[in-house]
Amino acid sequence: MESNDEILAPGIVLFKYGNLPIFKNITSAALSYKDAAPAKTFYQGAAQGRMHEEVRKVNTCRLIDLKNGKSLDSEFNKVISDAIKKNRKYFPNPIAMDAGYEVLKYEVNGIYSWHNDQCTDNNRIATMMAYCNNDFTGGKFEFAHFNISIKPEAGDIVIFCAHYPYAHRCTKVTSGNRIALKSQLLAGAPEA
Repeated sequence: MESNDEILAPGIVLFKYGNLPIFKNITSAALSYKDAAPAKTFYQGAAQGRMHEEVRKVNTCRLIDLKNGKSLDSEFNKVISDAIKKNRKYFPNPIAMDAGYEVLKYEVNGIYSWHNDQCTDNNRIATMMAYCNNDFTGGKFEFAHFNISIKPEAGDIVIFCAHYPYAHRCTKVTSGNRIALKSQLLAGAPEA
């Protein structure tokens, strides 16, 4: 699969696949999905278990093609598998599998404040973000400690380390709907 790859910082790689049909199909499904639910984000530490809407204002959707009711998962999995394989050339890591996908639909005023994806209850080592559309403003993807700000485009996939130095956010969407897929990448034995 053809992509233009760019190392943005150690542990942060951008893959530009262009506007493949799968990204259009996911965008169409997410925009048509009527039962999108607010994504749940919980504080860690002292406020653990209590939701805070200002941390994350985004809806989650299912990865279903509404025209035929079929899952888009296997088609999208071909793209993400290619990105994970290519990522090993820049960031040798023992990614064994992804933890499934979460379709994120950021509407106007949708945000996700600064956070990192480190988790103590599983073997998460990296995060993958895939961007499906261009028709929105705002919604930049930023890394705090690397002074990186990305205006995502359809077909962009970013893979980055999940740990503290990789704190990131999505700035407020000011118009349109920003559609992204997120997956947590889990450690395991390196492939031969």
